[in-house]
Amino acid sequence: MLNDAWIIVVLIGQISALLLLALTLYFATPILRYWNPASGSALQLELERKTFFVSSAVEYILAFQAVIFVLFLIIVNHYLPRLINGAMCASGILSLNEYGYPALYGKIAALAAYLIFIFLNRLDLAEPAYPLTPTKYFLLPFLFWAALADTVLTVRFFSLINPDVIATCCSISFSAAKISVLSESPVTVSISALLIAYYILLVIYGYWGLKKKIAGLLLFLEFLLLPVSVFILKYHFVKYIYALPSHNCLFDLFFGRYYYIGYLLFGLLFISAMAVIGLFLLNRLKKRFTKDLKNIQQNLRVAAMGGNLLFAIIIHLYWFYWKWIIL
Repeated sequence: MLNDAWIIVVLIGQISALLLLALTLYFATPILRYWNPASGSALQLELERKTFFVSSAVEYILAFQAVIFVLFLIIVNHYLPRLINGAMCASGILSLNEYGYPALYGKIAALAAYLIFIFLNRLDLAEPAYPLTPTKYFLLPFLFWAALADTVLTVRFFSLINPDVIATCCSISFSAAKISVLSESPVTVSISALLIAYYILLVIYGYWGLKKKIAGLLLFLEFLLLPVSVFILKYHFVKYIYALPSHNCLFDLFFGRYYYIGYLLFGLLFISAMAVIGLFLLNRLKKRFTKDLKNIQQNLRVAAMGGNLLFAIIIHLYWFYWKWIIL
């Protein structure tokens, strides 16, 4: 499938971004080695001029990678299912070989890493003293390796797709009584128990967020709440969105017939997770800044709590509509 025009566009964009990221890493190396804010030497002045260029270039590269990520989702969920027999959504496409889901998860992880750097860079450039320079540039090698792994997985995934193979799509069995938490795990959890866990976590998360206590605990709660939110959506609430009790494929949520609600739901969860990570980093680094960061902290807290709250409201509105109005 490497000769397909859409796939070629994604691969060219991703490889180009990888090469540019390697170039910026090369230019950032002197900043990592020789940065000294107490010095007034010609070298320090040159590094100060260079740091704005390097950080801005990295921002644009990482923003471009986010566009590539969205294009990847469109290809696997909307474009390729029209070409591969048996595939109705990304579930069938990503299951065509062993690199499908790792490529998707790798892109999500890489996108999160990109956004962390952009957040730190914006904080750094907001103060004349550049308090996070050169610390933020220590992330660049990790970003480069993340982008490289992302590119390799994407190339392997697309190169091993055989258009003559019939895909198996949405073949996960669904039981109203019990679900398997991991597809290959013998551990089963009842949906009612999972719902109770979700509500308890949501209440604790909201309480701790309003109390404005330790950001580290809020981060811990977020990464407990996030997978539980996905599971209760997949195994309980999604059937009310589809109006089909036997269908629990999450990729269909991104189709137009369901008003692209998947982009909103997963976007809210992603925003909440990134906001909590930003809040945690801000609390760890706030001593380096001279200006008051309370407004930024408050905005991040609102984004974190608001994302999870809106997610809960939307899925429960679907449940209420079908449970109490239609049925």
